[in-house]
Amino acid sequence: MVWPTKDNRVVLVRPTVLQRDAFFMGLLADVQRMPTKFSDGVQRKKRVLEVLPVAPPLEPCKPTVAELALQDDNDQKIITLLKYRLGPILTELKKQFKRFSKRATVS
Repeated sequence: MVWPTKDNRVVLVRPTVLQRDAFFMGLLADVQRMPTKFSDGVQRKKRVLEVLPVAPPLEPCKPTVAELALQDDNDQKIITLLKYRLGPILTELKKQFKRFSKRATVS
């Protein structure tokens, strides 16, 4: 309840537990209700959506000149690393299988 006073002020009285419960019961009922259970004032028709054609697939991204240059640089670094790591192994294989590295002669 609101009580006006002489000084143009309003005095608010604290609500009782029953008044508080009565106020929030409607809100709680609305929150717990499913969205489909609310009644609409006007019956609406269901929307009919148009059927759209399937979009063509996107073209793959073409790398830019800078990206191609960076890829070439990375490829050269990898080749250099492989030569460094595989060099001793290839040298050892050449020594071990030396007879197979010579050309065959037709007699």
